[in-house]
Amino acid sequence: MSYRSCELREAQFRMLYILEEVDRICKKHKISYWVDSGTLLGSIRHRGFIPWDDDLDIGMLREDYVKFLDVVSKELKDEYFCQTPLSDKYAEAPWAKIRDNNSKINFDNGVKEHSGIFIDIFPYDTLSKKDKVFKFSINGIMKLKAFTKFKFKKPYIFNLPRNIIVSLLKAIGVLYNIIPYRKFIKKSYKLANRKRDYSHDEINYGIEVPWSINLHKKDVFPLKYYDFEHIKVPVPNEYEKILCRLYGDWTELPREEERNPSHSSKISIKIEKNNAI
Repeated sequence: MSYRSCELREAQFRMLYILEEVDRICKKHKISYWVDSGTLLGSIRHRGFIPWDDDLDIGMLREDYVKFLDVVSKELKDEYFCQTPLSDKYAEAPWAKIRDNNSKINFDNGVKEHSGIFIDIFPYDTLSKKDKVFKFSINGIMKLKAFTKFKFKKPYIFNLPRNIIVSLLKAIGVLYNIIPYRKFIKKSYKLANRKRDYSHDEINYGIEVPWSINLHKKDVFPLKYYDFEHIKVPVPNEYEKILCRLYGDWTELPREEERNPSHSSKISIKIEKNNAI
């Protein structure tokens, strides 16, 4: 199979096409969602993607998330794939991603999971004390797994303190050859999506998501609509409040040297047969 290089802007529009497909399904089945995290920031601050952003995030209440998972595989167009620990045994995240089947992100850490351009779908839960303990343990294991992928930095001697820490993390990473990490992720996915209490007002990122933000449903609903590239997307009711919680002074741009894609350095697109030479 032949691939060509894909610039970030083209990849962003492919993510947007995925979002439009998700939006179609959600409208058909009366499922609510909102743009989240950096995508929310991009919508409000840039009226589209943050120029250097290479992912797209949306959020759903758990009840909508479960409903979405029940219908998405039957509804998705052939060029897309709903990745979960049940649909992809190599998946390294216990939340859902919608992937583009005609692209791939060229990671350099040997991942085997479906690596097409994607959007993240984050569930939001009401967290009991038991849920918080479970979330803490899941998140700790996931973050440690991510840390073990850190690389040594050159020149080695001038970055010795950092490289010593990386060495320790690499040693810890050996444990993942013993601990069945993907079985843990699969179990986490199943436990997170069991029947839950949806009646409480306080919500947070789901128990399987390694971030935390305490919100009230009135911070999110009723949803508003805001420009995002050539479409309008649902945003939380109190989007400025949420952005402050996530980023502090969100109106300020980061330093120029920090404006880099976070998920990949190389993206490839499958070459269609009728375009091949």
